[in-house]
Amino acid sequence: MSFISIRGFMSSLRCCKRSPNVLRSVNTRVPVQLLQDVEDVGVRGQIVRVKPGFMRNFLHVDNKACYITENSPPRIPIVDINELREQRRLRQKELAKQRKKEEQLQDATKSVVNEEVVDDAEGVLSQDELSQFFSGLTKTSKTSAEIFSSDIEITDNEAELFTLKSDNMGEKIPKVVNMYTSKYTLPLDGTVVAKHLTEIGGEEVSPLSVKLSYEDTPEEVLSAITQAGRYLVTLETGKDGRKISRVLEVE
Repeated sequence: MSFISIRGFMSSLRCCKRSPNVLRSVNTRVPVQLLQDVEDVGVRGQIVRVKPGFMRNFLHVDNKACYITENSPPRIPIVDINELREQRRLRQKELAKQRKKEEQLQDATKSVVNEEVVDDAEGVLSQDELSQFFSGLTKTSKTSAEIFSSDIEITDNEAELFTLKSDNMGEKIPKVVNMYTSKYTLPLDGTVVAKHLTEIGGEEVSPLSVKLSYEDTPEEVLSAITQAGRYLVTLETGKDGRKISRVLEVE
């Protein structure tokens, strides 16, 4: 074997010895601390080991992580991922307990409401009972006209409140009655007019027997006269229902 061949063989052996070291350097990972939450890598503050190229081209460029070396300690407080997982587990457990209590409270509330509805339903009349009840009312009830016409009788003393005590008032009261606002203050109601008629006729006039209206529309009854003008006053004269009407001049 020549000298050149031996030299080439030794060189190939040296290359074979270096190749394992070269492969190991490619797979080496470096420790870094995450400055932000990175999906599928870790959370902020956690120390992880990543490939140098990933750190150099992605994490370090975007300021998502920093190198951890003897001269470069962690920049922010270190986060233990196991401790975070335990805190998250406890938080989820507490939330589950709280949800369970809320569900139990809702079930208890529904149960109480259902019991109240059942109790109320027991005291409610059925449709047949309601029908019988209203049927009985229909048979025994009377209209308001029937009640006033047949069941209620007005006594003589009560009738006097609505009528004049004498039929001679028609002769004593003039056809036109004058009332002056200088003596009577507006508005003038039945009580004031009855007092004035009592003074004129010399006989007491009940305010309940006085009806005030406009002269041109006597069917429109007024509760009071609010301004000067020409009006109509009607009086009940007796039990027979006779009435007298006089013109009322308010000046």
